[in-house]
Amino acid sequence: MAEGDETGDRLINAIRENWPEQNSTAMELVIRLFRLRDMIWSRSNDEAHRAGLTWGEFEALAALRAGRRPHQMTPTEIAGLMLITSGGLTKILQGLESKGLVRRASNEADGRSCFIELTDAGAVAIDALTAKMTADSEALIGSALSQSDASRILRSLEKLSRAADRQA
Repeated sequence: MAEGDETGDRLINAIRENWPEQNSTAMELVIRLFRLRDMIWSRSNDEAHRAGLTWGEFEALAALRAGRRPHQMTPTEIAGLMLITSGGLTKILQGLESKGLVRRASNEADGRSCFIELTDAGAVAIDALTAKMTADSEALIGSALSQSDASRILRSLEKLSRAADRQA
């Protein structure tokens, strides 16, 4: 891969030259954020596939792992964290269950539903996979930014996220 974000650079330069009324710091920041998100997601998605998981399966395992012990949630709770339809989640959970990474557990408080629980194998898989993804992200960020720069960007992104939430 070439150094830098050639696609982002080309797009930004084309806008500067050919569409100057749309040229702004905000526009450039959004393009760079989108490109960075796409590049990081692509690397993470490749890592999930090497581990034998779809991206949806990875997200479901991560949602379960992030929950309190015993790392179980209802399908509705998982779907809420993933922003996915219940139909899409059913397929994902069936795949994870067939791989032995989650299991269904009864919900004694509500017999109409069940809990989805992370198995020991699922915990090992998601811990190993997220460790690889985190190391990759840390290497990328550390190669370009000081800790101070990264912290400053993080604080700025938090402000942008809160502003976007208020406008939603």
